[in-house]
Amino acid sequence: MSSKLSKKEVLKMLLFLAIVVFLMMSIQVYKKAIFLGDDITFHYQRFYEMYMQIKNGNLNYFQSIYSFNSSGRIINALYGYDFAIIQGIILSIFRSWAKFQIVSSFLCFYTSGASMYFLARTIKLSPKFSFIGSVMYMTTSVVSSYPLYQAFNGWGAAFVPLLFIPAIKSVVDSKERINPVYLAIPVSILLSVHTLSALIGVLAIIPFYIVSFLLEKKKLRWIKNGFIAVLLALLLVANTIFSYIDVYSSNKIYGPTLIQKMSDFSAIPTLGGNDLKSLGLVVSIVFIFQIAYSILNWNKYPLIYKLINSVGIVFLVLSSTIIPWDALAARLDFLQVLQFPHRFLMIPYVLLLLGFLITISDLYSKLGEANKSVLFSIAVTIAGLMVFGLNSAITNKTTIWFSDSPQNNGNNGYALRERNPQKIRDGFKDKDLTKAFEIVVKGTSDYLPMPENEDAEDLLNKGPYGMYYREIVDNQKGYKRKISDNGSIILSWENTTGKTEEKVVPVIIYGHSVVKLNGSEIKPTELSKTEIGVAKVKSIPGRNELVVGYKPLISMKIAFALKMIGLISSVLFLFLNNNKKRKH
Repeated sequence: MSSKLSKKEVLKMLLFLAIVVFLMMSIQVYKKAIFLGDDITFHYQRFYEMYMQIKNGNLNYFQSIYSFNSSGRIINALYGYDFAIIQGIILSIFRSWAKFQIVSSFLCFYTSGASMYFLARTIKLSPKFSFIGSVMYMTTSVVSSYPLYQAFNGWGAAFVPLLFIPAIKSVVDSKERINPVYLAIPVSILLSVHTLSALIGVLAIIPFYIVSFLLEKKKLRWIKNGFIAVLLALLLVANTIFSYIDVYSSNKIYGPTLIQKMSDFSAIPTLGGNDLKSLGLVVSIVFIFQIAYSILNWNKYPLIYKLINSVGIVFLVLSSTIIPWDALAARLDFLQVLQFPHRFLMIPYVLLLLGFLITISDLYSKLGEANKSVLFSIAVTIAGLMVFGLNSAITNKTTIWFSDSPQNNGNNGYALRERNPQKIRDGFKDKDLTKAFEIVVKGTSDYLPMPENEDAEDLLNKGPYGMYYREIVDNQKGYKRKISDNGSIILSWENTTGKTEEKVVPVIIYGHSVVKLNGSEIKPTELSKTEIGVAKVKSIPGRNELVVGYKPLISMKIAFALKMIGLISSVLFLFLNNNKKRKH
């Protein structure tokens, strides 16, 4: 079996994959249903922000000037800025949440399937078994978490298979164990999409590169190429690195909510459907079979197969209740940043499914024609059951959208500002995209600045979500807001009390914010702030104006220049490398 892909094969695969994704999503496409998942308002506001900045041309890399109540919160700069631009462009094309969700979800499924296909072909599986694997992978809960719940790790999972292509090649290709560009590109893509998925993915490929290093005879060449790969990856995500350094060096940031009962979010084998905490009957059977088969045939396996299966098994254990996550989280606070152990599942879904494909492909090659048909039919049946399972979940969520409780596709009940189901549907279908954010209103506290003398647990005990509702969401009356040409937020209001008073103004102040109150510049350190960084100013009698912008310590133009150097270097490296191969 050859791993070389012809144009005809790729085009055929892309077409068939599109057909399968369309069939899975057909009822949502036909009925134009919107799934209100747990994270819909958080991520859709991020994308709306990019859409509006592109539309109006007043760019602000750091602050949210159109979304999150135009509060100046820093979100996209710390959460996949590059990929948010792509989503913003999609939104600018379709200008409808229903169309946007369908297209964005379609692309997530499609990307995951294509990624898995290319990975399977890397290990020299036949096109038909590679296609079965791609269909199986894109139906898994780690991928569908974005289309069904708008959880962004779904997009991370869509790209994770690409990480293992250079990792596997580093073990099996003795001529070129590390191609710097082929390693740097998937790492930088993941870092630009979902940082935690990137960290988990990099952790999973480390064993492959350890083995690769041990096998390499010219270790200095390995180190050199590895160093170039790391340098290229850093250049390609220079803007992300600059953002983190700028924000975290000048503020104490309240991160995503810490989870102490982590075991509640572990994965287990079940007899039901496949979701984030349950493997489901079909996947459980596939995993158990593959683990048993790999153990029984361990001595017959080549090294790369052993690596694929062992890393997959280790990460399956990490995602499960076998690990005493609650006890570990109580002793090691940093583990709580992971939040949900089931996030490790993206690795076994890639590697154990890949191992399963290798197994059935190997068995297939040893059988007679009649038995080959039986085995292939079994493989198709398994993939078909997974497709029907996901289609059933999409059908169920479509039904919920048209029910009396359309918000029940996620934990949105507490955040509803509109209870009439038809008005909820109308709001999300409205041409004014902001209507959706007035219906489901969540007081998320991610990436807000907090006092230096407090830690995250102290603030959590005080209820940061409640603070955000009071100080930002429900503190909008009486203000006139506009955005300047340079992307600063301008808030004005009238003080009719006849005396100077302290006023909480709904805008977030960071360490590098540029603040002007009534024409006078104020250093952020000299401005009073609430415990979540909301401005507290002296409001004088009459008209008041507060202007808030952001000026990073180092210009982002430098970051984007470095990014361009990374892109140009990658293209040149590939060009020179290909020329070198042709000469040989």
